[in-house]
Amino acid sequence: MEFIKLTEREEICSVMKNCANFFFDQRYNDELMIDKLSKKFSENAKFIVCKEKAKVLGFVAYYCNNYETRCAFVSMIIVIAEVAGKGIGSRLMDQVFIDAKDSGMVRVELEVAKENYRAIAFYKKLNFLEKETRENSLILSKEL
Repeated sequence: MEFIKLTEREEICSVMKNCANFFFDQRYNDELMIDKLSKKFSENAKFIVCKEKAKVLGFVAYYCNNYETRCAFVSMIIVIAEVAGKGIGSRLMDQVFIDAKDSGMVRVELEVAKENYRAIAFYKKLNFLEKETRENSLILSKEL
């Protein structure tokens, strides 16, 4: 198993399309939306894919560029269903925590849909705490 940082829009787009059926919010499973997000991620975010041989097992897209608040932000993390619960998500998040610290960040935050109970349990297992409640989502935060 390997973790690879991608920077090229085409590679990011390909990985996202490969995992699109596993998006919690299927509004993102749309070619135009994936193209838009892959452009945004390639220009402003960091993107790590987890592969075993040539098979994509998951990815994480996150930002480490707010030097004022020194807060990283996880935009999207996806693990394919057949390896869910086997530690891939935790290992992807470990990559984020290491990179965020190395980039001078002191905290990692993310937004999760209130009805995404599995993700909320996963983040709480990683010691994220609820920072803010919005109408349909929660903002979770973890000090590094």
